Amino acid sequence: MRATSPPVKFTVSIEDKQPMIWQLAILLESFRGKLPDGWEPFVVVCNDHRSVSSALARVLSTYEAQYVCAPNYPRRESVDFISGAAPYAGLNKITALEAVAPYVKATDVVCLLDTDIFLYEDLNRDIFPTSDALCENWLIAKPRFYSGRNHVEGIDLKLLLSAMGTDREFKGGGVLLFLTGGTLRNRAFVRDCFRFAQVMLLLGKIQNVLMPWQAEMPAYALALTTHGIDYEVIEHPEFSVENYSDRTTPSGSFYHYYGSEAFWGSSWGKYHFRNRDLLSADLARFKALSQSAHETYFFELAQAARDRLEGADASGLSGSGTHAADKKWHRGPITDSLRYFRFHVLKAMDPGAPTHRDLTLAFPLVLVYRVLAPVRALKRRLQMRRKRAAGEARAREAAR
Repeated sequence: MRATSPPVKFTVSIEDKQPMIWQLAILLESFRGKLPDGWEPFVVVCNDHRSVSSALARVLSTYEAQYVCAPNYPRRESVDFISGAAPYAGLNKITALEAVAPYVKATDVVCLLDTDIFLYEDLNRDIFPTSDALCENWLIAKPRFYSGRNHVEGIDLKLLLSAMGTDREFKGGGVLLFLTGGTLRNRAFVRDCFRFAQVMLLLGKIQNVLMPWQAEMPAYALALTTHGIDYEVIEHPEFSVENYSDRTTPSGSFYHYYGSEAFWGSSWGKYHFRNRDLLSADLARFKALSQSAHETYFFELAQAARDRLEGADASGLSGSGTHAADKKWHRGPITDSLRYFRFHVLKAMDPGAPTHRDLTLAFPLVLVYRVLAPVRALKRRLQMRRKRAAGEARAREAAR
């Protein structure tokens, strides 16, 4: 253990809604009792400085987490029609850097995390950098960002920087990153992270990228390179986001359960709970079906978080009145809408039925959804075929 390593603030940005609230609870539970003195989580709530909901307030109070309210730029500012009903929420991660900057010293380190991460077992302090560093990521390091594995189309990030007059070496890295307080106090750097994310978003739309959700990922490396700030690209298995297919993961890993199949051999994924609270589901059943030690650990964390929150005293929590996050049922994909419709029908028939349970689709509805699966798959194949043809046409035109 390095005695001279600076304090680390594990910073995460959230909106005041599910699933981010249950993801935050699991993340904070995974940190409980494991952080050295001075190391702490820091939550940035992108709610335009409104009062937080009672559900979020309970989580923050129970875990005594430091937090600030911040703007929600994606919903306030139009980015080529990516605001309002379908904002680009990736910008909220950069908002977290802007919000945490006043709360850190120049030598402190901010570790920017996604919400769908948990610390597996004990913290490995020795792998943490003491200066600006980005984690290796193959999506950013590819010759062309946004391209598929065939690299037919995409954005050449090095060429983009060269066109801007930057001749410094570009090193791909991102997703999980470490930035010093001194770097974050450079307001121009943070603003350029916003700008690069928007540039990449617009370039992705020009290239007809179906879902340019990756736009924010290279923004930090691009801004660091443009400003001439030295940084290293680190490669530790504990920080990898490519371990979703691994049967095991090392102790001290920041496991990122972002995929539709989040763990090796498991059919569980966070998208089953995009509009409802995982902590109110049948966690014992999920744990019994776990296929790996780290998946079992995840559901043990979820159970511990639920027990801790249920035992918390609700008195004195901030947040009052009706808030969007307090509404249990939100509109979502067709499968979620059907689940909620069935829930309300059953509730009307039996008012005494428990409200906190794992909702399941009735068999006929599942059958209809599965029958339509080939139609959805055909639509995706046609979209990808059109994209591939357009990319090959651009490549032929460029060759001429």
